[in-house]
Amino acid sequence: MRYFFLCLSLLLLQHVAKAQLLYPYKDTTYNFSIGIPEKWQYWAKPDSPIVKFMVYDMSMDDSGMRVHNNFNISVINHPGLGVDSAFIYMAYATAKNRLQALDTGSYVVDGKKMLWLDDAHLGVTMKDTLCASYFVVYSNNKVYLITCSTTPLRFSESRELFHRVAQTFKTDLPAPQEVLQIDFPKNRVWQINMETDDSTMHLRQVLPVDETPDQWTMAISSIAIKNPKQESMENFLTQYQTQIAKESKGAKFTLLEKTAQHLLFKIENTGAESSLSYLVRGTSRLHQVILSIKQETLPAETTKQWTEIFKKAKPVME
Repeated sequence: MRYFFLCLSLLLLQHVAKAQLLYPYKDTTYNFSIGIPEKWQYWAKPDSPIVKFMVYDMSMDDSGMRVHNNFNISVINHPGLGVDSAFIYMAYATAKNRLQALDTGSYVVDGKKMLWLDDAHLGVTMKDTLCASYFVVYSNNKVYLITCSTTPLRFSESRELFHRVAQTFKTDLPAPQEVLQIDFPKNRVWQINMETDDSTMHLRQVLPVDETPDQWTMAISSIAIKNPKQESMENFLTQYQTQIAKESKGAKFTLLEKTAQHLLFKIENTGAESSLSYLVRGTSRLHQVILSIKQETLPAETTKQWTEIFKKAKPVME
């Protein structure tokens, strides 16, 4: 990953547990974000009267049965209510099927009070017993209710995950930002290894979920420079070639494509790793994404696959 840091330094010059992984989801219609566990599937329901978002665990248990973990988010317009009154209303509305209140408490999440309740209750058919964790937040005259459900046998294990998910919930999201949208291969699950964001840039590095920063074979690094100077791609190319020649005399720099809007090049024969880099100009940001692998040279198939992936990436607002 050494050339990730090299590329980062060059771009800067232009700007004078065994915890389950959670991936951020942002809803711009109802102005919230939340972490979704890996391998879970979600459905946005913007036209639904109350329940706006549904998420289900699609994995199987040891017996081959689907795990019945799920959560949904309801959004209710209610000016002047407040979180305490909203919590009382929720507890009253769900009391009809409740068998037992198990625990209750509060968190402060992103500066906002969140009240929660764990219970055991009868399902819709009044035959099945379920366990749930309810979380209530009030923001901008809206009640946000997160309802997480599972079976009694799984609740002791799932409760910790439900509470972790709830504590990623945020409202009052900042204005949309330009990002480089990349469709990663679906045959691997990815995890964020590093991410930072400030007024000048946004950095992110992801690894396959079964690898670590000390034991890795592949890494994807992305850099977005905010409000960059209007340098030409020819200037960027010259700077990269000069810096790489200084860093590693035996390195092989290969320019694959150059246009007024993007550069595509690879670096090989560094003695430790090789990389494929794609630099593209957006509307308000300069984006670079880098594939690093621990091989002396980039295999032709790898170069072809990731060239196609990178060139399909688009700067979008989100």
